[in-house]
Amino acid sequence: RPLVVLLDRADDLAAPLRHAETYQALVDDVLDHRGGRATFVDNDASRTVDLRVDEDAFYAQHAARSFPDVIDASADALAQLRARENALRARGGGEADGLAETVGELPRLLERKKRLELHTAVLGAVMKQVVAREVPRYAEAEEPRAAAADVEGLLGEGAKGTVDDKLRLLGVAGLQGGLDDD
Repeated sequence: RPLVVLLDRADDLAAPLRHAETYQALVDDVLDHRGGRATFVDNDASRTVDLRVDEDAFYAQHAARSFPDVIDASADALAQLRARENALRARGGGEADGLAETVGELPRLLERKKRLELHTAVLGAVMKQVVAREVPRYAEAEEPRAAAADVEGLLGEGAKGTVDDKLRLLGVAGLQGGLDDD
């Protein structure tokens, strides 16, 4: 049966194939991520975590940010929480008002710290996969101004990356006209 497909020339058909560098996109790309749950290996044990924008304040704030920025934000937030936790613990059993505040705030603080440490583990798992698969090289080769030699080098047998990475690169290069006829 014949099929007619109408496409707007302004649409960028390669965009969905490109390797993105945002936290959410990398979690989806390099980890087993289904239905808001990401599964990864941490210290030789499999871990599954819920990553939902509507339930996780850190993820909601940083999901669309670039991966290096999220790493920095995680380290900063964890340092601030640890400093606040140490200040609360040092204050300890002073005045009655201070004690009530400490008792009320410490559990919330520890829960936020636990959640941030979870994100630190996710960030570490993502980083391992990004390095192992050389995702930044694929992202660079998918740019319209990339040299054909870069693309061909990543498509070779010895190149790192998964079959999916190579197929996505091939699709992007083909759609952008970045492949030689030979």
